[in-house]
Amino acid sequence: LKELFIVDTCAHRLAGSAFLELLNGLPLIKNLERLAIDNADLSGWKIGLLFQNLLQQSSNLLELRLVDCEIDEGMLDLFLEGLQRRSLGLRHLDLEGWDLDDTGLEQVVDAILMSNTRNTLQCLDISRVCNLSSHSLHTLADLLREVITLEELVYIS
Repeated sequence: LKELFIVDTCAHRLAGSAFLELLNGLPLIKNLERLAIDNADLSGWKIGLLFQNLLQQSSNLLELRLVDCEIDEGMLDLFLEGLQRRSLGLRHLDLEGWDLDDTGLEQVVDAILMSNTRNTLQCLDISRVCNLSSHSLHTLADLLREVITLEELVYIS
């Protein structure tokens, strides 16, 4: 299995113990290259730990798409720690619709710059990210200067 798309087409968000079990098993899929999860509740430290584990153990994962997902600070911290510790960088990171402020975006950019993803990232999608001010443009400028592999930055407010 190289690609896995988990999309909730209902009005509610993916959540619960079955969803946690699914996330827990993802690192077992050794050939996984593309993972997309849309409209899920990814808040909480348990899910943060699962993503930290996924990012560290799934060396073939090249594309991670987490669109319109609910997050919190605990999840974000663990997710970014996993990104920083990742041995091979991601090519595509899609965080469209995340509820990030200037500080959260700065944390994401810092994690990219301090990881191997700095040398591999081709596309970063942060469209419809909430609560960003003009200060975030400076953060994005830093990203553009430092990540020479970046071909596509999607930022639509």
